[in-house]
Amino acid sequence: MARPASDKDMVTISFRCEREARDGLDEVARLIERDRSWVINEAIEEYLTHELSDLRSIARGLEQARRGEFATEEQVKGAFETFKQP
Repeated sequence: MARPASDKDMVTISFRCEREARDGLDEVARLIERDRSWVINEAIEEYLTHELSDLRSIARGLEQARRGEFATEEQVKGAFETFKQP
């Protein structure tokens, strides 16, 4: 996710969190000399990057399954071979 070009690209949202989470955000912000909003934006960006990647992969796999596109037995065995210890 790219950073907004300007403040006009930013929106305000409000949410509730545990006091401990807020305190953790504040501690991180203090330690890296940033404000809480910056830390929250970094955390959200990191979360979305990973979650969206995983969820999109799952959605692609489900769509392939709906179309009847499955791996062959040889492909499955080959995939498992890559995980075997030497």
